Amino acid sequence: MEGQPLTYYVQLVRGTDQEHGREAAWKPIGPKLANRLSPVFRWRNYWEVSCQSVSVENGKVSRCHLSDIREVEIALINPSEIEIKLYLKDVLMEKSRQLARTHMAIMGGDRTKDESWFVIVRREKPQYPQAAQPQAPRSATVSVAAASLHPKAE
Repeated sequence: MEGQPLTYYVQLVRGTDQEHGREAAWKPIGPKLANRLSPVFRWRNYWEVSCQSVSVENGKVSRCHLSDIREVEIALINPSEIEIKLYLKDVLMEKSRQLARTHMAIMGGDRTKDESWFVIVRREKPQYPQAAQPQAPRSATVSVAAASLHPKAE
C-alpha cells in the first residue's frame, strides 16, 4: 500500500529468571513472541514493560519513547524497507534495516547477569496469554473412550 502509513507495534521486553515482573503493570509476553525468544535465550520469563503502536509514513521518522532511557526510531526508507534505530540514554545502540513486510524484528538492548532487555518491532498486534481457567483434561476422557471402543486382544 504505497502512500499509506504502516502501523508497527513496539514492545520493550525484559528477560529474567524472576517469577514476577518488577512492576505491577508488566505482563507476560504472548505465545508467538515467547516461541521466538525462549529457544534462543536462557531466561525462564519474559515481561512486557511497555507496548506502543507507531504509524510510519514514507520519508518520515517516527520516534517511540519506551522508557525514561530507551527510545526507538522507525523510518520507511522506501515502500519496501524500514530502518530501525535503538537508543539507550540518547546514544545509538543498534541500527537495522528490514523489509517493511517483516513480521517481527527483535533487537537486543542492554543486559546484566540477571536480565536482558529486548525491543521488538512487529506488524501484528501482540497477543497475550489468557488467564488460566481450570478445566478437566479432555485428552484423558478421549483416551478412556477410545480404549473402551477398541479392547485389547488377548
